[in-house]
Amino acid sequence: GKANKHGLDAFAVGEARRTANRLRHAFGQSKISGEKQPDMDALAQLILQADPRTAHVARARGKWIGWSNGGTEIELGNECSVDTEKWKAVAVLSSRALKTDKGDTRVLATCVLPLPFPWMVRAGLGRDRVHQTEFKRGKLEVLVERIYAKKVIGKRTESPTGELARQAVIALLERGSLFRKTIQHSRIRFERWKLAEALQEKGLENFGITPLPDTDFSAWLHRKVHSLGIESGEDLELLSDSDFTLPELDSWTTELLDRSYPHEVKAGDGIFSVHYDLPRRKVRLIKRSGKKNELPPLAYLPRFQGFGIEVEDRGKVRQLRGRN
Repeated sequence: GKANKHGLDAFAVGEARRTANRLRHAFGQSKISGEKQPDMDALAQLILQADPRTAHVARARGKWIGWSNGGTEIELGNECSVDTEKWKAVAVLSSRALKTDKGDTRVLATCVLPLPFPWMVRAGLGRDRVHQTEFKRGKLEVLVERIYAKKVIGKRTESPTGELARQAVIALLERGSLFRKTIQHSRIRFERWKLAEALQEKGLENFGITPLPDTDFSAWLHRKVHSLGIESGEDLELLSDSDFTLPELDSWTTELLDRSYPHEVKAGDGIFSVHYDLPRRKVRLIKRSGKKNELPPLAYLPRFQGFGIEVEDRGKVRQLRGRN
């Protein structure tokens, strides 16, 4: 076809065809004739298998578009004729680096192959992420997104198995679609347990408790789900509340925490959730109800020995007392 039809230099196209024919002759292949089009999908698969990191996805950067494979972003050089409205991914076959007047380095792609997202998925690029989970009529289904360089390159719905099934169960538990009350109680118990650990570590109390191995409640849920050996949605029928019940602390520790370090405070006309910031030795009372800008009377609060007290009301934070 005519080179200028595609905005290409006629001499460069002719030279490329001559080179291609020489190579085909060297490898015992027939010459390219007429308008026969190469199998671009097969070519892309070959390139991506040889070097997966040639694949770059588009990222809007104000008035210009950058292309990323998860590392350094590059730009398309003037040699590349790509319709950026149509193509959102390319395989970068060659590039060059330039120094700017400011001393920065720009990397310009000089030869690229446009890539449809399905070609990238077929080449095995990216990783799966559970985007949405549904459990209806005893059946577990997930919408799985395929992610490459933080870009969604594909979606599919399936009945998950293995690690995807475990991710789906964790998502259902965290949003309260499975064992809601049990998870709520275990979350509160976990937070109280970690508070007791921190108070003990800071030398403020001596509870004699064994620390939990998890940094947060989500990590605890992940560990529980993985320990249960869930492999598919069918395994949900084998689960029970007891699988996700965190044991309570002993009665003495629980009573002391409830009295001196409660998770909720009612003072004056207000009800406050209590957040403990151990590194700063601060207690933050987050108002859930009550008159606007009304601070709780100190006389009606626990002592919070060794802590300063802050009050958060509709996003505004005020100090009620310094550390005592």
